[in-house]
Amino acid sequence: MKKIITTVALASSIIFSGWVYWHSDFKLKKVLISREWQSTLVAHMSEWNKSHIVDKAKIISNVKYLPNGTYLKISSLNLYSKKFKQPIELNISESGQWELSDHYIIITPEVFKDTSTAITAGLSKPQLTHIKQLFKVSSQQSRKIDVINDNALLLTTLEHGSTILYSQ
Repeated sequence: MKKIITTVALASSIIFSGWVYWHSDFKLKKVLISREWQSTLVAHMSEWNKSHIVDKAKIISNVKYLPNGTYLKISSLNLYSKKFKQPIELNISESGQWELSDHYIIITPEVFKDTSTAITAGLSKPQLTHIKQLFKVSSQQSRKIDVINDNALLLTTLEHGSTILYSQ
């Protein structure tokens, strides 16, 4: 009788431990730190009514989440407008802290650097500052993470905006 109780207790413990692992942030953290992630976002700028300069932005980002809770992100912002002869490209380097809580990633950006070498002709300094500020605000949002597969994650903001992180 003791053997049966011990076996049932051991099996229950293994099943419960497996369930906790598969439904907790441990597995998600392992997937998140396992590779470098990319995303591509195209935003139409109707909400930026103040500037009336930028019609569309294409943001290509590479991000690496490190096991120590820090992250590094490099983003290329291509700004398009009928008023520009060619797109304006901004390169922004970002780093800070990240943590997982109940399948949500909470990002705390600490350092933003504009590493652009191109001339931003066509944009005034206040317009450029406004665009960078919108980018910073977007970075600070908490996002729910769902694993699509080993090479793709779905990030959903509280406002139901979605981004797919992918890795090759």
